[in-house]
Amino acid sequence: MKPVEEIVPLFTSLGFTEKEAVESSKNKKLVQDVVTVDEVVKGITLNNTQRGLLKKLLASMTAPARPAISYLVKAVVDERIERDIQVKRKHLHLAPLQKYLALAAIKFCEASPSSIDDQEFDKASGV
Repeated sequence: MKPVEEIVPLFTSLGFTEKEAVESSKNKKLVQDVVTVDEVVKGITLNNTQRGLLKKLLASMTAPARPAISYLVKAVVDERIERDIQVKRKHLHLAPLQKYLALAAIKFCEASPSSIDDQEFDKASGV
């Protein structure tokens, strides 16, 4: 694992505050995720919207969707996901107490993170 001095700037480059970045660097899974994001976006100039979406993606990543993180990052970089509403969607379930906000793209990838159909992904995330 990279030293904290190398990890914190990866988080801050995506809009995390210094304090958030230091705290996040203590979470091994989150560190793995931010390193993956950094590898995918290496050499790409991100705009503020993309940085914000990637920050939200990192903060909301789930274990079942983790294998698809590179795909999700590329969808942000390729501007297939370009609005907050595509990332954050209200999912209503049959039981009224199970209302919650979730990341539409992450929720989609949880179902089959190793084989993602672009058209189905686009449909699920509102592209």
